[in-house]
Amino acid sequence: MISVVYLAHGPKRLVDTAVFSALTLTAGARGIDHPWRLVVYTDRPERFTGCGLECETPPLARLREHSGVDYPHRLKILALRDCARHYEGGILYVDGDTYFRSSPEPLFARLSPTTSLLHTREYSLSEDLRPELHRIVRTGAFDSPILRGARSQPDLAMWNAGTVGIDAANTRLIDDVL
Repeated sequence: MISVVYLAHGPKRLVDTAVFSALTLTAGARGIDHPWRLVVYTDRPERFTGCGLECETPPLARLREHSGVDYPHRLKILALRDCARHYEGGILYVDGDTYFRSSPEPLFARLSPTTSLLHTREYSLSEDLRPELHRIVRTGAFDSPILRGARSQPDLAMWNAGTVGIDAANTRLIDDVL
C-alpha cells in the first residue's frame, strides 16, 4: 500500500491548488492494480471531502506541535514521518502545485528498498551558485555523520522536493532527515 501525502494549509488558493492536484491523481489512478490511499494534512478537510475525494485527514496540529523550529519546509518532513508512523507501506509525498497528467502507477512501481524518488535535480551545490549554503555545508558542525560526510563531496546534488517517494523499508531514515 502506498500513501500519497499532501500538506495543504494556509490561504484558500493554496489549499485549492492541492485539491486540484489530488483530483488529477485520483483521475489518473482509476483502474490501477497497486493499492494506495490519500492522506492529507490540512486545516481545511472539507475542501477535499467536498470534492468527493476519499482521504484520510490526520490533524495538521499533530505536525505543528513537533515542528521544533520555525522552518516551513520542516512540516513536509514531519508529514512524512507522521504518515510512516500511522500508516503501513510506502509513501509518495506530492506538493500541492504538482499535478498528474497520467497514471501514478509508474511512480508506485519504481519505489523499492533500493529506489527512492525525488522530483528533479536542480543544481550542484557550489560556492559560485549558493555561497552561503556552500559555506554551511563545508564548515558546519553537524551531529549527523551523513551531513559530515557531505563536506567532502565536490558536487553535492540539490534536489527539488516537490515529489518524494520512500519505500516502507526506508521510512526509518526520515528521522535522519529531521
